[in-house]
Amino acid sequence: SKSVVRERAGAIRRAIADVMQTSPDRAKFIDRMRERGIETVTRINAAGRLYGITFIDDANGIAVNGSRLGKGFAANVFNAYFAGGANPFIDEGWPKEKEERAAVVEELTECPNDMPPTEIDLSLQVHGADLRELAFQRRLRNRARVRLRRKSR
Repeated sequence: SKSVVRERAGAIRRAIADVMQTSPDRAKFIDRMRERGIETVTRINAAGRLYGITFIDDANGIAVNGSRLGKGFAANVFNAYFAGGANPFIDEGWPKEKEERAAVVEELTECPNDMPPTEIDLSLQVHGADLRELAFQRRLRNRARVRLRRKSR
């Protein structure tokens, strides 16, 4: 059963993502999913919070909870969106991130030629930590543990 769900869940994920691209409210979302042949069952508590969402695809013979489709399809994501949050299925920040990454890459490609040659530090330091000192402290702790074990016998 799990393997069948795994194989056919991609179609449900794509359908959900396509419908969510139009930024529908809860009722429109359910109607548009029904048009695609997928029934959507939402579970809402007394306070109005959506705490469960199930997608039923009769054509493929699948009934799956949103959380089984992935973290991004869980009830909490839909609850946050239907409560007035940002649409997680529309990636508005992507072009900005792409531009920022391009600027960083451009900087990095220019830097090696602009930097003066420096002497290489061959000491055993990684990010400010002296590896010899850390090894010494570890040995002391281990010796103390051995002494405690011997005393308790």
